[in-house]
Amino acid sequence: MMDVRLENISKTFGGKPVLKNITLEIRKGEFFTILGPSGSGKTTILRIIAGLEKPDQGKVYFNNINVTDTPAHDREVSMIFQSLALYPHLTVFENIAFPLRVRKRGEEDVKKTVREIASTLRIEDILNRNISSLSGGEKQRVALARALIYQPKIFLMDEPLTGLEPAFRQELRREIRTIQRSTGITTVYVTHDQVEAFSLADRVALLHEGVLQCVDEPQRVYEKPENLFVAKFVGDTPLNMFTGTVEPVGNGALVKIEDIGVVFRANITKMPAGGKVLVAARAEAFRVDENHAALSGVVVGREVLGDRIVYTVDVKGREIVVKTGADTIHNKSAQIRLAVDVDKLMLFDEEGRRL
Repeated sequence: MMDVRLENISKTFGGKPVLKNITLEIRKGEFFTILGPSGSGKTTILRIIAGLEKPDQGKVYFNNINVTDTPAHDREVSMIFQSLALYPHLTVFENIAFPLRVRKRGEEDVKKTVREIASTLRIEDILNRNISSLSGGEKQRVALARALIYQPKIFLMDEPLTGLEPAFRQELRREIRTIQRSTGITTVYVTHDQVEAFSLADRVALLHEGVLQCVDEPQRVYEKPENLFVAKFVGDTPLNMFTGTVEPVGNGALVKIEDIGVVFRANITKMPAGGKVLVAARAEAFRVDENHAALSGVVVGREVLGDRIVYTVDVKGREIVVKTGADTIHNKSAQIRLAVDVDKLMLFDEEGRRL
């Protein structure tokens, strides 16, 4: 198994900075996802790890060995591109076998190894078919098989599931994670899809405009975001944002959101300048509760999402997004009461840094 360390990596294309002083450590055997919007520099990081791009500054280490100047073909890295880059003139078998033939493996070994990986990915019945005759999902499996067949030390994946139907994406995610766990290959997976990133990853890095925003386990990225950008980027509903005032009380602080009349204690050790904070609340921080309600409002919008419902509720002139169970459905214009889970409220200073 191989660990990867990027040290102060910067890269510019056409005078535009794409990566800005990125330092990142990927552990041996880890499934590591890089998440971010389009143009954030995700693919460039993969290409630098693979040796397909050279950083303008900084160094790349595999197991503490500097490989910054090592050619791509000597890095024992396999990469799946978003385009898959299958060879259209070769059969499925020959596509999968290609990395073994380049490495001069014997013919019997090639046949045996191709059949084994094809069986694992359930494509043994299409080995003699042409690439042009395959469905999108079959092409994805062929690309996976070709990338994994020679057991690389590092496996890189650049948005490999783009364009597939949601159910099939979910199926392939499970297969990719199962294969990675069984092989123990250090894997770096790039995506703009947070569901994909969170469901696959041991840890997630979030990039924005070439700057590393955070690295953490998926649940912590969601519940304890490093900054306001991270808080807004992750999640499936808009973030509720309020301005609050802070007063020191004992070992913590008293936070007041005057807009909606909520007051709560918070564990803040460093008071923000000016005594003001930004309070962020995910939709699940509010719940419909007639018995323990702190707020009352009027339903002005409703979206049914299977077993969950997302309401937009007018509270004292402020629209609040609320996500709750579908046990009881409230119609538009209904008067409802909301409880607030203050433990789920997130505090940031006026620069967007987590408090």
